[in-house]
Amino acid sequence: MANSSRASCVLSGLSGFGRCCFGVAAVVLVSSAASSCSRREPPAAERKTGAVAAPIDPTALLATLRARSGSPVGAAIAQSIDVAGGGLKPTFAASVAAGESRPGKVTLPAQATGAVHLEDSATAVAVDVTLQGALAVTGQVVDGFVVYPSSHTSGAHVLQHPVVAGTEDYLAFESKPSSPQISYALTPGTGAAALRLVANTLEVLDAGGAPRLRVAPPFIVGSDGTRTDATLAVSGCAVDTDPSAPWGRPVTAPGASTCTVTVSWPSSGVSYPAILDPRWTSTGSMGTARYEHTLTLLSTGKVLAVGGRSSTGSMTALATAELYDRTTARPCSRMGGSSPRAG
Repeated sequence: MANSSRASCVLSGLSGFGRCCFGVAAVVLVSSAASSCSRREPPAAERKTGAVAAPIDPTALLATLRARSGSPVGAAIAQSIDVAGGGLKPTFAASVAAGESRPGKVTLPAQATGAVHLEDSATAVAVDVTLQGALAVTGQVVDGFVVYPSSHTSGAHVLQHPVVAGTEDYLAFESKPSSPQISYALTPGTGAAALRLVANTLEVLDAGGAPRLRVAPPFIVGSDGTRTDATLAVSGCAVDTDPSAPWGRPVTAPGASTCTVTVSWPSSGVSYPAILDPRWTSTGSMGTARYEHTLTLLSTGKVLAVGGRSSTGSMTALATAELYDRTTARPCSRMGGSSPRAG
């Protein structure tokens, strides 16, 4: 059909030639315009949406978080962190390990979506803990930490700081999240017979009621250095909330293969960027650092620690107590609230 049209143009003379060329020119112009449109630069909004964010330097990120006012992100404790069995396992210098009466064993995930495996080295009581809303970001070992940049749906960076007793689990929020809470899926493992939640401390008990693993009271530190208490909650399984000592009484079985542990904090009063600090460890030492507290030797052989302050610079007295069974070397257990006292 194209050849027939061209022959018709040639036979029609000059005027026909003009009409034919005009038609060809029109086609060329339309084609050129279409080609130009197809190559045009997208609007700024489209360019921004399609932009690929620059990769985050984990070393620079760790340094930035450490430098923030009141930051809980401290110095490295692990001597090395090596790949082992599909996960990351820390090792500690002998002098450092000797300072922990009941060390834990921790395996950190290669990706943020994996589970942290925490085990009491003395009894093998264990749990697996998985951060919900995590993204498939590979962890990078930096100066005794495992850093997972921008690895949570909230936009938070996740850091694991292995310690001799377990791991400190940081979430660093660059801006205020849409919801001031995060959740973990906790799967009780070998020997984990019960969960106990008292005075904002979650304990994993063995069949005899002794606490073997613990989540210490969490907190969040704002950009101004202000520390705000966060709150632990457990759902999806049964949990013991009796403030009396857990030893010598029946344990409360979870009744489910997986529980949800939620950490929440106030929606106001926290300045961002902010760092959330849950800590998952064994129970050899007290769940809360105490200064100016009282110690009482009970007739049962147990030692009761009451009150005090959480740091030498704190002006707020603690309203909690902890119990240690020294006759059997059983670990510390959180007790119910008491009147705030220090000194």
